[in-house]
Amino acid sequence: MGQVIREIKRLNLPNVHLIEDPLAAEAYQALLGTADLVLLPYDAATYGARTSGPFVEAICAGKPVVIPDNSWMSAQLGSSRAGVTFTSGNAQDFARAVLAALRSHAELQQAAMALGAEFRRFHNPASFFRQLLPDRRQG
Repeated sequence: MGQVIREIKRLNLPNVHLIEDPLAAEAYQALLGTADLVLLPYDAATYGARTSGPFVEAICAGKPVVIPDNSWMSAQLGSSRAGVTFTSGNAQDFARAVLAALRSHAELQQAAMALGAEFRRFHNPASFFRQLLPDRRQG
């Protein structure tokens, strides 16, 4: 990733925001709110069964994503079309996925909004407590 980060900095792209350090909650929410697409160039081996807060937050915000194939995140996308996957460790495939996401952004955005609504119905405090404390009257 070091080489990729250096290249992104060198390009000085006006509409690309590289986040290298933690942001304050307000700054993070503002940035996510203005994002058109969230790129998560994670390693699939690391995220094969591991969750990603930025992924869930992006989907809950209705933002299309670019994520590694064969990861927990790609399983969560399922057939939703809310994002594009790439082969982890393959820079050319990552570039292909980003370009594909840009070309089909309107479709991805619509699918991300639908998946986001589905995620928000499950990923919320009330659902969390229902999972921890099931209604004992039902059994």
